[in-house]
Amino acid sequence: MLIRQLLAIVIFMFGLSSANASLVWSAVAVDPNQIQRLKSDNDFFEVTFDSAPEDRSVYLDKAWHGIHYLLTGSSTATATLASKVIFGGESFGPDQGYGQAQLLTPTEVKAIAALLTTETPERLAARYEPKALERSEIYPSVIWIREGKEALDYVLTFYRKLVKFYQQAAERGDAVIFAVN
Repeated sequence: MLIRQLLAIVIFMFGLSSANASLVWSAVAVDPNQIQRLKSDNDFFEVTFDSAPEDRSVYLDKAWHGIHYLLTGSSTATATLASKVIFGGESFGPDQGYGQAQLLTPTEVKAIAALLTTETPERLAARYEPKALERSEIYPSVIWIREGKEALDYVLTFYRKLVKFYQQAAERGDAVIFAVN
């Protein structure tokens, strides 16, 4: 049974990566004392963003839009704290492929970390309706009905990493920068 589940995930991931080769979300936790330099020095930003240590970064692959939708019920940014998890912050720097990077202050990071402790994977799973995600054109739109439970498992795997990332950043008092590229 376990081998069949692992094989299904590998097949799902292969199909997802070959069908949609773009629009990935990644974030880096940074010391707030670096914010001004990150905003004013594009080279420093690129080095910081591209070479962050694993314990200070998170990569959501293509699960970011599904996470946003399950947190907010919306396909676009809203005025809620939950929306800031994926879409919020202050825009700065050069275009990263699909817009500028976003900056969340340490105060925002702490508020998001607190929110994410209440938004458990089980709560997100209860909101999962493949037809609604497909109808709302949640990226990658082809997977929700086709993959069903495997698509949810994919999103929740990355969600758990995101929660851990924000919690650790909040504990350190870090700011967070992220981008879709």
